[in-house]
Amino acid sequence: MDGLRSKSWDEFAEADAAPMDLIVTVCDSAAAEACPVVFGDFVRVHWGLFDPAGVEGSDEQKAEAFDRAHQIIKARLKAFLDIPDNAWDDRDALKAQLEPIAQIN
Repeated sequence: MDGLRSKSWDEFAEADAAPMDLIVTVCDSAAAEACPVVFGDFVRVHWGLFDPAGVEGSDEQKAEAFDRAHQIIKARLKAFLDIPDNAWDDRDALKAQLEPIAQIN
């Protein structure tokens, strides 16, 4: 993990940015922001996820919302890691594997 870091979206919008193979957006209603519009030659899928920070109620209800979001992300990542190796060489096959993951709740 040496040399890895979180990056701003702006770094990928520059002309000399590293090419991307896949973009997964998870935006939904977080901070009332729209999902970014992304152009390029890559596979894109949307796995919308509710914003747990927007949940109102008791501290327990808020904690439950964050726990639920964590569980959804964890399940989706597990499904992502379970995609068969041969799907990664075929964009249509990869998209067919990625799209149903959005339904994991």
